[in-house]
Amino acid sequence: LCNRAKEKGCNHNPEAHQLLSQTLSNLKMLFNYDMDSNNMVTVILIGHQSIVQMLTTISNEAMRQRISMNYTFGPLNSQACKEYIKKKLAFAGCHLELFTPKALDLIHSYSNGTTMIIDSICTAALQIANAQKVDTINTDIIDTAFNEVSISL
Repeated sequence: LCNRAKEKGCNHNPEAHQLLSQTLSNLKMLFNYDMDSNNMVTVILIGHQSIVQMLTTISNEAMRQRISMNYTFGPLNSQACKEYIKKKLAFAGCHLELFTPKALDLIHSYSNGTTMIIDSICTAALQIANAQKVDTINTDIIDTAFNEVSISL
């Protein structure tokens, strides 16, 4: 369809690390279709480091060979973690300082700078603070939140 309309297709998958090998195989088949002369689709795979491990298997070698650009994000440092949380809160419409500085440090320590873990801890902490009817999230709440989410990590 995109080819007939003279448009390029784009598939964005923000959870690529959860793709099954069969899905990668299907993408490989898509790339094989008339791709020698035309670049009809761009696939952007975004996910955890495990996507790199998945692509390095022999069964996914053909897919890996079709990757024209690769970039890996590392964990956030302490300052970037604080900015990340602040921006996420601002995006949600909150411009208050909900977390104490020590709570923010503890979030970084528990998460090792991994954004998905940061999100999980913060979500749990916000729920706990709401249940306790407190306006500021301190290290005690972060400890409780981490203990709640660490089971599922």
